[in-house]
Amino acid sequence: MTYRIVVPHDYSPEADLALDWAATLVRSAGGSLVLLHVILVPAPPIPKLPMIPALRPVENPNVSHGMLKETAAQRGIDAEIALIETSDAGPGIVTRSRELGADLVVLGGSDPGRSTLSRAIRGSVIDYVVWHASSPVVVVRGGKADSA
Repeated sequence: MTYRIVVPHDYSPEADLALDWAATLVRSAGGSLVLLHVILVPAPPIPKLPMIPALRPVENPNVSHGMLKETAAQRGIDAEIALIETSDAGPGIVTRSRELGADLVVLGGSDPGRSTLSRAIRGSVIDYVVWHASSPVVVVRGGKADSA
C-alpha cells in the first residue's frame, strides 16, 4: 500500500521537523507527500459593510508555492504542493486534507520553550486537526520536554 501524507507547512522550524519526519516515513514505507500551506484571509465582509482592500492578505500564492517547492527541493523530497485560502486554519487543514485523500496528516508541534501565546495559537490548530481529521494525525514536537 502506498500512503498519501499531508504535511501542513507554515515555514516554521516545527513544520520543517514534521516534513523531515514525514519524508523519512515516505522513503521507508513508500507513498507520496503533499505540502499544504494555509493562507489566512479575513472573514467575508458583512453585506452592508464592504471590506477595505488594505485588509486583504499580502501573501502571494505563487510566492508561497515557490517557497514550498524550494523547501522540498532542499531536502531532496518530491512533494506535491497544495494551497488553501481560509479564515480558519484548523478547519481548512481538515477539509483540504480530506479532499487530498490523506492517509496521514503530520503536523509540527510547538516546543516547550515557545511563548504561551504561540502555544495557544498553534495548539488550538493542532487540537482541531487531531479531533476532526478523517485520517490519523501525528504531531512531531521539537525541543526537549522538562524532566521534572
